[in-house]
Amino acid sequence: MSYRQLKKQQGVALIFVMVIFSLITVLAAKIVTNIRLETERTSHLLMRQQAKQYAYSAEQLVAELLRADKENDERNKADKDHYFEAWHYQQEELKIDTGDIGKIEIDVFDLQAFINLNSLAAKTNSPPDDGKDSERKDKSTSFKSKDVIVRLLGLQGIETDKAKQIVSQITDWVDANQQVSSNGAEDDDYLLGDNPYRTANDQMASVSELMLLANMDYKTYRKLAPFVAVVPAASTDTKINVNTAPAKVIQAIIKEGLDSKAANSIIQKRGKEGFKEVQDFKQLPELTGKTVPDGSLSVKSDYFKAVIKTKFADAEYYLVSYFHRSPKEGVSVISRQEGQPLIRLAKPKVKKD
Repeated sequence: MSYRQLKKQQGVALIFVMVIFSLITVLAAKIVTNIRLETERTSHLLMRQQAKQYAYSAEQLVAELLRADKENDERNKADKDHYFEAWHYQQEELKIDTGDIGKIEIDVFDLQAFINLNSLAAKTNSPPDDGKDSERKDKSTSFKSKDVIVRLLGLQGIETDKAKQIVSQITDWVDANQQVSSNGAEDDDYLLGDNPYRTANDQMASVSELMLLANMDYKTYRKLAPFVAVVPAASTDTKINVNTAPAKVIQAIIKEGLDSKAANSIIQKRGKEGFKEVQDFKQLPELTGKTVPDGSLSVKSDYFKAVIKTKFADAEYYLVSYFHRSPKEGVSVISRQEGQPLIRLAKPKVKKD
């Protein structure tokens, strides 16, 4: 073999070695990058899990405060709920003994401060007409949820015809039949759309279901959502707590109407202790000559909602928990949702001393 041939073979071998070395370098870089990404992913998952555990701890705290509040009310014989009690948090941040690395923020709402959409599925909203009192329906102490929501939408600038249409569609969505009410919509209407689906024909699980209604738009949804809730108690109309109801809800429950000045005056008069009885609410001068549906009102509540935001390092976690408080079962979590709510429920600013 000549010297020239030997040099040529050595050159080819060197090229192969360089190619192999390049491939090994690329593979090594790929492996290192994958390890780094997996490490970061695992680290973020662990941080999110820690944030999630913080949220469940906050949920338990709210449940314990609701339970303690009930026991305190029974002990003091003052069964009422308002936003100046210990169970109420309003976007309050709790300190965690981890420096700035961990945070918990809690916002608790009384669901009975709002109009229950599922009450539209209730079979009866007024006393039966037995013929003995022809004026009984007019003197009913219970309000009709449909009329209240129509008035609420009117207060928010929605035309009456559109408001009645929306209420009819909500009714058809939550009732158990396929009978289309006036201006309502059932399966036949939704199945003809570009993205066909059926009505629930059951209680709503989330206020966001309103966006599925045939004639609901986001602008109207934003006006209605802060003042309504979904409570799993459609068999009997959920009573509205006048100690926690926002001004717009108080305006909507009065048949003859109530201006905003009078509603805000009522909120000021309930003060930090709230009304002891519904009768105290009825006797306010702002309601003189008004039809007050005391049969659908209350000063205490059984259903609550907590919006919990937690943070651990770079991970954030949102938990929305729904609570039911009953004398026999105590306080139980009836449902949970992950993720930040689209619309925040309305409630007055509360400053505790």
